[in-house]
Amino acid sequence: MAKPSMRALASALIALTATCFGQGVGPLAVGVVNDALRGSYGTDAVRYSLLSAAITTTLGALLFVWAARSGTTRAGPPPEAGSPALPPGETCQAGDETILRNPRNDPETDRP
Repeated sequence: MAKPSMRALASALIALTATCFGQGVGPLAVGVVNDALRGSYGTDAVRYSLLSAAITTTLGALLFVWAARSGTTRAGPPPEAGSPALPPGETCQAGDETILRNPRNDPETDRP
């Protein structure tokens, strides 16, 4: 059996967590906020409780963007061409990101 990649595992955990909280805890939390605001706002409490859900979702999305931007640093310099870290036929170009290219998958040379 093949081992799942870390990217696939992280995506699955994010989807599971979002589903559990979004469909399980979300309506309950909106109802609790609605009950808490009913005394102050009357029938407008539904409007503000649903608005709080939209604000919470937006805040979560902004935190995901912030986390994605803060995790883009490299641990060290890119590996040199021909080093054991790179398979034969692949080259490394340093810039903002480390880019590995395989000449066998180059669109310029893979013409039928």
